[in-house]
Amino acid sequence: MNTNKFGIKNFRIFDENGQTYKISPISILTGCNSSGKSSTIKALDLLSNFFEKLRLTYINGYQFQLDNFDLQFNEGKHNLGTFDKAFNKNSSSKEMSFMFSMESKLLNGAVDVELVFIKNTMNQLNNGKLANLNIIQNKKKIVKIDFKKELKAQFDFQYLKQIFISIAKDSKEFRLLSQEVEENKQKGLYFASESDLINEYGEEKVSSIEKIIELTKYLNKRDDANQLIEKCTDIDLTHNSLFYLPVLDWLKDVKKQNVNETILNIIENSVGIKKLNETNYKLVLEDYHSSDIVNFVDYYLKLENEFLEVLSNKIFEVEKYPFVNDNDSFISDIANLIYPEKLKQIAYTQIGNLESIEGDDFLYKFTNVFASLASLCREVDEKYSNERVESIDLSSPENGMVEIDYFYLKEIESFVTFIKAILQDSLLNPPVFIQNIKFVDSVRANIQRLYTFNNQGTQFNETLLEYSSIHERLALPDSAIYQHSADNERKQASKESSNFELGSFIRKWLNKFEIADDFAIETTSEGLGILIYLIKNGDKQLLADQGFGITQLIALLIKIEINIVKSKYIYSHPFILELTTETRYKSSTIAIEEPETNLHPKFQSLLADLFMDAYTNYNIRFIIETHSEYLIRKLQYHVAKSNIDANDISLYYLNNPDKNKRIQGIPQIQNIKLKNDGTLSEAFGNGFFDEADNLAMELLYIKTQN
Repeated sequence: MNTNKFGIKNFRIFDENGQTYKISPISILTGCNSSGKSSTIKALDLLSNFFEKLRLTYINGYQFQLDNFDLQFNEGKHNLGTFDKAFNKNSSSKEMSFMFSMESKLLNGAVDVELVFIKNTMNQLNNGKLANLNIIQNKKKIVKIDFKKELKAQFDFQYLKQIFISIAKDSKEFRLLSQEVEENKQKGLYFASESDLINEYGEEKVSSIEKIIELTKYLNKRDDANQLIEKCTDIDLTHNSLFYLPVLDWLKDVKKQNVNETILNIIENSVGIKKLNETNYKLVLEDYHSSDIVNFVDYYLKLENEFLEVLSNKIFEVEKYPFVNDNDSFISDIANLIYPEKLKQIAYTQIGNLESIEGDDFLYKFTNVFASLASLCREVDEKYSNERVESIDLSSPENGMVEIDYFYLKEIESFVTFIKAILQDSLLNPPVFIQNIKFVDSVRANIQRLYTFNNQGTQFNETLLEYSSIHERLALPDSAIYQHSADNERKQASKESSNFELGSFIRKWLNKFEIADDFAIETTSEGLGILIYLIKNGDKQLLADQGFGITQLIALLIKIEINIVKSKYIYSHPFILELTTETRYKSSTIAIEEPETNLHPKFQSLLADLFMDAYTNYNIRFIIETHSEYLIRKLQYHVAKSNIDANDISLYYLNNPDKNKRIQGIPQIQNIKLKNDGTLSEAFGNGFFDEADNLAMELLYIKTQN
């Protein structure tokens, strides 16, 4: 998915109606001053810091409770101050919210994650406290969690069940094939290509396996991923049920007219079921025969789905946070929602008092059917029984608990692990424009003959120190190559990118801008700082002698090259031999304020080529705040020449936030689309492209008057 969404409400200039951006590989924010361009960048910086703290806490194994994390308005480079100062002053609401879309391998598609913050009145720093987390897919809120006081949760269990079953089946295929391929490797047999793999196992099976490969890399080998795959491998969901009981296998081929006799015969001959409970079975059978469903298993699955649908409309209180590293606590809490203690108690004691179950008719009906069948499980043929309980006296309800647990608890626990993985994923794996984003100021560097290791007024010193340390680390060529998430990855687009060497990107663009042939970054012998030289026609000169605009450009080039080096890795496919040495680049984002600062118009135009090169070859995305007509025009040119897809560029024009100062009917923020021929879907606001023409006409008028 090349395009993600990012929404903002009640943050600075954005009111409770909010604004939703489409974040593309190259996103342009332009327009009036003080119209919201910088606010958008600051919102991304704010969220990036929030998610980075969550991620670091999780990977370091600390307690991961969200009430310990605030939205920090007094940290980072955004200089927002406090929640109150950043809150939209015209809003009647007390909630500030942010939304982003992400491609979820767990949910097999795009989802929207909405985070709602309120002022933390218990915090003297006046930061933001997470109030709500919503996960939305296909316009349905499939997860809703309220953090305001007690933790309250609502899950669309029926919707989640269908996705979970698909992943569980794929996981099983993946594990079986992994074992088979490993056995073949021991014999020296490898697949040379993907087509060989497909020829051996079929396209459908390979597709399922590829999903799980991506899923495990996407979750970055976290504990929840390992648990999910392991649990899914150990269960059988071919019957599409979370509550499937072995007795159903025995009944699935029984004709409808014979089901009564079959079940009642079991009861008649049973040791463990009292005839007093025969009434309960008759109630189940009466309901089954009154339905138009022929097969008893289909009847049971229909009741299960109705049961989950009713549960989906319930709001539950959960004692433990779903993001605590201790898996058992959350699994236990949610499992008890789906399969409550009362239901366990009734199943274990062979029905008992059905009147003790409270709730909707569907809850009552399914509980009745499930509890009845759970009791029957003890009486079915031995082939359905767990080997561990062969010697157990099944006439004892307490002993029967072991067998019943064995049949269905693993499905419930696996399902809850899946839900937990979704919740963690929404906070630990946000889209790249939040998770892996770097910010470049409009004043990127000042002119210094010697750049010390201390701050000299800009972020350039920090950037140089990082670049210098990478240079030292790359004394060993493989040191920058590492494995990581496969989400949003891009194969190398050219031989150049696969053979990338430190300095090559900077050198290439110094040549294209005709600034220099080469460059050198040297640390002084005394260790006082760094000297930067540009080399042209053999002449070596300090960067400080080249002017302010060139200095800004060099700072940008170094920042981009750092991203390239840090994101490079070698991709390995577990089954296909030829893909074991493929260079790829993890997706990253750079947000830049006014890259055209102090640059000649020709250089501003070349910036478009620079950004396209970094995206196409190295998977770096850009969010650019600019006033440069030349940069935008060059992007239009590249679209017209089919050098880049029009959908890979988002263009937003931000008008005056005061509607009284805008042309009637013009929104504050215009999403201007690029057509395939490079033209714009609508005109820019006044004072941009038309400004030069207006001045030319004015000069012509003055000349004619004279």
